[in-house]
Amino acid sequence: RRVIQVVESTNVYLHPHSAYSTKLVLTYPQCGMVQVSEKPYFLADVKAGSEFKLILKVLTKDNREVYVGYLPETVLQTTAASSGNYFYFPLNAVSRNNGWMQVVADLAGDLRKHQIEYAATTWLSFHGQEISLDNLGFSTGVLKNLLK
Repeated sequence: RRVIQVVESTNVYLHPHSAYSTKLVLTYPQCGMVQVSEKPYFLADVKAGSEFKLILKVLTKDNREVYVGYLPETVLQTTAASSGNYFYFPLNAVSRNNGWMQVVADLAGDLRKHQIEYAATTWLSFHGQEISLDNLGFSTGVLKNLLK
């Protein structure tokens, strides 16, 4: 496995890929014991194949740990909406230039559908065979046109 930092125009982004045609899993942070953000929206620019998925570990207001997965529609059709402390939702992505897409995850809103109150994100993971990531961040709100 290799991680390559690529410079495209004046933009630096992370581009890991597998030399052995196996799927990659990128996680941050490695230990998962710290609070990454209390903000309820996760956004990232992603360039990846159709198998890309995003999983976040979330702390709830009642101090439980749950996993929130965002999967492509084709995978979601064969996956239960929830299983134990895992909850799955459709991957919400807006197409951008050159194969990039902006992924938007409304963690608080999605968990509310299962009567769970979001408190913070403690860990994130990106799954796929070849992934480029840029502009990762959390926000307190998302412009409505991004969600369309």
